[in-house]
Amino acid sequence: MPQDGPDVRELLRTVGEFLHEISDQLPTQERYYALCCTYMLQVVEREIEGWEPVPTTADAAIATLLGEQLDAHEALAALSDAIKRGDFEHRFDELMAVVLAHVEAKVNVSKPSVLTPNN
Repeated sequence: MPQDGPDVRELLRTVGEFLHEISDQLPTQERYYALCCTYMLQVVEREIEGWEPVPTTADAAIATLLGEQLDAHEALAALSDAIKRGDFEHRFDELMAVVLAHVEAKVNVSKPSVLTPNN
């Protein structure tokens, strides 16, 4: 399941727009690098067209907890509704394990250093 918004395409587009905006302000060599990076981002955008991410183990755990066959987005919305209704009051430990795994999977993509203990 993709990360929460912005999605991969939006991130690529934003970085590309940023590089395009600053490229005129850069010295010649750096401008060339910015244009190369913009081109590579456009290639990646084309490569991922139609790409559908594979659900994670954490996504599957949510569906299993709910006892339903749902895609990752539907499962997360259904879990939220079930929590609001109090469906997991007697299964709190099980719920917390699944929610924690889901959050860890998200953080592992967005900023994995947060999960690494400082030595």
